[in-house]
Amino acid sequence: MSFVLTDNDFIYETKRKIQENAGVFGRVKLELQYMADLAMMEEPLSITQIPSPAASGNPHDYFSEGPYWWPDPQNPDGPYIRRDGEHNPDRFDGHRIMLEKMCKNVLVLAQAGYFLDKPRYTRKAVKMIKVWFLNRTTRMNPNLEYGQAIRGVCDGRGIGIIETKVLISVVHAAGFIAESGKYDKEIDGLKEWFAKYLKWLNESEKGIEEREWFNNHSIWWTAQALDFAAFTDNKKLMVECYDRFKEKVVGKQLNDDSAFEDELHRTRSYSYYLFSLSACAVICEIAHTYGVDLWNYKSPDGKSLKGAFEFMFPYFKNMFGWEYQQISINECLNESLAFQLASLRYKIPEYEKPNGLRRKDKYLVNNISDVGSPVLLPGFSCYE
Repeated sequence: MSFVLTDNDFIYETKRKIQENAGVFGRVKLELQYMADLAMMEEPLSITQIPSPAASGNPHDYFSEGPYWWPDPQNPDGPYIRRDGEHNPDRFDGHRIMLEKMCKNVLVLAQAGYFLDKPRYTRKAVKMIKVWFLNRTTRMNPNLEYGQAIRGVCDGRGIGIIETKVLISVVHAAGFIAESGKYDKEIDGLKEWFAKYLKWLNESEKGIEEREWFNNHSIWWTAQALDFAAFTDNKKLMVECYDRFKEKVVGKQLNDDSAFEDELHRTRSYSYYLFSLSACAVICEIAHTYGVDLWNYKSPDGKSLKGAFEFMFPYFKNMFGWEYQQISINECLNESLAFQLASLRYKIPEYEKPNGLRRKDKYLVNNISDVGSPVLLPGFSCYE
């Protein structure tokens, strides 16, 4: 199986429609080529291009600082203090920004190379992968020991792992690249990198800390682990992720109303609820691709992901009825990957309709995914 996030038949059928300019797919074709042409103008990015204050001193180590941590007004030279939901613009963020940009460019180019039959796009995607993951002098080390550090408190935290959720789009890109049949060596090298990162993710102190976290962090850990396990053919861990979704997400994180209890108490509760739904949708869609139905799982006490969508949908249609705290309105206006996929899997067309009202622009191939890239998946409005 080439693809992790969706099945091969859907990809093949999508390519046929794009090649034939069938209906809206003619517009999809133009948009995809436009985005790929922009990505072609970008130089490959490397973790080593921006020196960081990572405690290791190793230029290959990813480093970031926690977004919600600020200088203490009462002790300006002391440890930072937390202000939930308030982003500190002075934090070190260079590696995260580069990572997200690299992932987006790789997927856009890989998709365009495959769907448009233009090998130059595929070659550029592979070049970017080699620089970030494979080249000894430029590659990123396969760990996140120094993610979301806090000045005066710690050199890194397990919750920094959430920043690598965008790597899911690189795994998806690898499926399109593999279809060319020309880059087996590079795909094998990429799998080796992800296998090492997955081992660290599942066995390191910080990885285990994130895995056992109580809110969206553990859900996104599961989404990443499942995706990377599928890519590297780690079937044992895939099954463990299925069970973790059932027991730790549905069983523990949903309250009696099937709502994400921990997210309801955040300063950005609306955003984090949708964020959790997106992670669940990624997990369930990967499972669906491999013949496992998690979309319809119901816990022994009656809680379910479907119930979590039902709880949120009235507010997704009209956010102004939301009764919980949400200190930022802009991030409430975006489309939702989760509701698009839920519309397809639950056969509820109404779940898709609000996305059209939330669209920031008129692109059908739109960057609405919490994995950081425009991902062509079943359930997107242009496929209805």
